[in-house]
Amino acid sequence: MLQQVYLVRKPATYLPDPDGPGGRVQDEAARVVLVTDQSLVRTFTGAGEISGRRISSTAFGFTQPLALEGGAFGTGSLSGAAVTDYNHARNPFKHVFHPDHDNRDERFEQVVAEGRESFTVSRNLSLQFSSTDPLSMNPPGWGETEVGGQYSETISGLHRRSVQISGRFRLVRVSKVAALNQRPSDFAP
Repeated sequence: MLQQVYLVRKPATYLPDPDGPGGRVQDEAARVVLVTDQSLVRTFTGAGEISGRRISSTAFGFTQPLALEGGAFGTGSLSGAAVTDYNHARNPFKHVFHPDHDNRDERFEQVVAEGRESFTVSRNLSLQFSSTDPLSMNPPGWGETEVGGQYSETISGLHRRSVQISGRFRLVRVSKVAALNQRPSDFAP
């Protein structure tokens, strides 16, 4: 599961044409690569060029890809956990501009222990896929490029009791690329 990904077009590569001086032949066709590290996007294109299309989710604040365990895309169920440390910049309790929520002591010199100003937040989520569209829309490509089912999540650390969330979900596959963050140097010459 990704919070954000860039779909970046890797340009085609060419070799000198052995049959024609000054000509070129295509060595590798252009293709799309998936990049989660924004600093890698510019390595595929030059400055000022359109470099990629970002797809992101506001519902998931984690920065690294979250590996889910279970079945394959669209079958069975997948589950995983995301933990946001009490002192992480994206922790919902932490606030840079409020002295009671910066995890620093009164003199702003030392980091205070967990539970004094903020708490570690854990999210345990599960996706149970359905063979039919949960919204009964049955779009073309259902089960191949579009899947859905029942979502459930337990959030701990926000309240003294765990928060339970559930509902229907739909996912649309935007790419079948299996690798993330390939650099141009990772490709064969």
